[in-house]
Amino acid sequence: MKSRCLNRNDPEFYNYGGRGIAVCETWGSFVNFLNDMGERPIGTTIDRIDNNAGYTPKNCRWAVVKIQQRNKRTNRKILLHGVPSLLIEACETHSKPYRLMYDRIFRQKWTPERAFL
Repeated sequence: MKSRCLNRNDPEFYNYGGRGIAVCETWGSFVNFLNDMGERPIGTTIDRIDNNAGYTPKNCRWAVVKIQQRNKRTNRKILLHGVPSLLIEACETHSKPYRLMYDRIFRQKWTPERAFL
């Protein structure tokens, strides 16, 4: 977390510190971080709730990989029958293959309603 935000030589710096993501000052001390976040539950890592905001006690949680993968800037969002959703979640709900739905909606420019018929 600190390296991605503070170390310009970190390979992921451009996705974090390079776009203004910071770590709150109080977390410069691990004791403060531990007091705010508690011990890391097994199978989780730190996740920012709003991935455009920094690492702060109110914006961080411990999350499993599946939750973190659905909280990325690169996820494709759609509006299906007036309901905002991630494309991957709509595919799971409607038992449709992700790649096919992606191609229909984002390459062939179908409406989500047409793609999910």
